[in-house]
Amino acid sequence: MTIHQMRFGGLFSLLWVFLCHTRALSSARVHRQPATFASRFPLVLSGAAIHVQIAVSDGEHQEGLMGRQSLGENTGMLFVYSRPRRGVFWMKDTPLDLDAGFFDTAGVLTDIHHLKANDETWVYSDRSDAKMGLEMPVGWFKQHGITPGAVLEPESLRSALQARGG
Repeated sequence: MTIHQMRFGGLFSLLWVFLCHTRALSSARVHRQPATFASRFPLVLSGAAIHVQIAVSDGEHQEGLMGRQSLGENTGMLFVYSRPRRGVFWMKDTPLDLDAGFFDTAGVLTDIHHLKANDETWVYSDRSDAKMGLEMPVGWFKQHGITPGAVLEPESLRSALQARGG
């Protein structure tokens, strides 16, 4: 091997390392982008695996599942409130029946309510300490044996909220 070939080989190796490093940085940036309202996150509720969108802002709470024509079997939306309060849902422009559960600050399910498609009647939580509400396909809670006292698995909830940025 000549000196010229060795220099070219060294230059090529240096260029290769630079390109790989740049690609790794670019890839890392893509993965660090914040999640959005449309993102779905895995949660575990008393052993049942679900995937949810997470609504954290007032605008996201208002939009909810409006216009949604269907939901997957184990998919729904988790509404996270800025402070414990009496939770409320309504079904304006939501053309499917849903079931909604309310959770306290510890992630314990306190009550479940049936929500009728397009019904603009407000449905309130039974208690004033709701920190989250979960909308799922109608009958989902019953089909999975989920009743008040069920718990959102803390680590799955923590991971989902951290990934969502809420």
